[in-house]
Amino acid sequence: MKYFYPPKSEVIFHRHVGLCLEGKLHCNIVLANVKGVKKPRAVITDEDPTLQTLWQYGLRFRVEELFLDSKSGAF
Repeated sequence: MKYFYPPKSEVIFHRHVGLCLEGKLHCNIVLANVKGVKKPRAVITDEDPTLQTLWQYGLRFRVEELFLDSKSGAF
């Protein structure tokens, strides 16, 4: 999978990607290699693949991590 990611500080948008051999299911994929983040990110979505989409998913992931931390007693 590492061969698909862009260089640091870049994003690649793939639109209308088939998910199976029959080609019946399609999605959009955002691949990002964000500066200052250890691992590259991949987002599979049915939304239009834009930087705004990537930003929204990033916020969602942070909220979910905080929720899990609060449930585990880490706070």
